[in-house]
Amino acid sequence: MSILAIIIPVIGLIAVGWLAQKTRLVSRAAEEGLTEYVFSIAVPALIVLTLTKDFDGKDFSWAYLIAYFSGVAVAWLAGMLIATRRGNGTWKESVLFGFVSAQSNTVLLGIPLIIRVYGDAAAMPMFLLLAVHLPIMMTAVTLMVEGPTSGTGLKTQFAKIGTSLIRNPIVVAMIIGLFLKLTGLTPGGILATLLEGIGKTTATCALLAMGMSLARYNLVRGLTSGLMLSLVKLVVHPLAVWVLAFKLFGLPPVVGGVAVIYAALPSGINSYLVAKRYGAAEMEVSATIILATLLSVVSLFLWLSFLNAQ
Repeated sequence: MSILAIIIPVIGLIAVGWLAQKTRLVSRAAEEGLTEYVFSIAVPALIVLTLTKDFDGKDFSWAYLIAYFSGVAVAWLAGMLIATRRGNGTWKESVLFGFVSAQSNTVLLGIPLIIRVYGDAAAMPMFLLLAVHLPIMMTAVTLMVEGPTSGTGLKTQFAKIGTSLIRNPIVVAMIIGLFLKLTGLTPGGILATLLEGIGKTTATCALLAMGMSLARYNLVRGLTSGLMLSLVKLVVHPLAVWVLAFKLFGLPPVVGGVAVIYAALPSGINSYLVAKRYGAAEMEVSATIILATLLSVVSLFLWLSFLNAQ
């Protein structure tokens, strides 16, 4: 198994975006437009698709999801504490520090890696987490960022949050996806093909947009925070999931292994999209994604070796 073969294309797309911006092959307006497309169209299409796919739940285990998302909570809190300690004290920045520490690159890295390691035996747990990870994580960060603000009454705060959520494409996509799933109106034919075509552009466009954005920042300033957050993502998150999955719940090796591998993945590109959307912690989040992706070449090898030795 070559982890490098999976990670190099990710870094390559970021580099292409960086070079395109540095050489002025594309304008800043192109970067802004590409990011808006991914957040407002491509990701929502992907959410609707994942929520409406068929799923055989005969082997479903709540312990599996509890183990994984409890680990998410631990990593998210650790990231927020790092923001507080480093003086990134605004609520929005703290939430984004936590988000990049807990949100995994499930599609670009997770799927090919898990298939290589466990094969068809991992289909159920892999698809289950893939189906709920994006909607849950994106909705959670949106709710937190759009949270209460000081100086206004409770009624006004809730009205403001409600208005923001209704206008947020991620939340709207989740509502639509859940409605279609509950009513059995699964997209098919031309509509399904259209959604799949749009959804498949998400990763490539997002990585290119991030590379373009990085050309405008001095990443050295974000390296310290990025390194700390990367360690949370690559060590604290999977360690918390491993303890819960194997020591507390006693999950089967494949199911628990999938949860740990998902947690051990580097930070996903959606962290950058949210940071860009809300105009906060962009430099630190970008540095974390790059550092975590590079460091995961070593950390994933160590985690896979550890799981194999159990």
